[in-house]
Amino acid sequence: MSSSLRLNLHSNPELQDSIIDATPLGYIAEPEEVAELALFLSSEGASFLTGQVITIDGGRSILNKLEKAAY
Repeated sequence: MSSSLRLNLHSNPELQDSIIDATPLGYIAEPEEVAELALFLSSEGASFLTGQVITIDGGRSILNKLEKAAY
């Protein structure tokens, strides 16, 4: 739920339902959820992790049910 998405949803309320319906986890993530991944990647716990692409989208990229990105 970025600030640009929040503004977009404010002017287009039905978009929120379509995003949630297209997301297997059933909700729109808050920025703090993405920040948690960034914190992990910058921690000692990720010291052996290299060269990965980590998609944090609640499973939306698997289904790809939205015609265009919501953000």
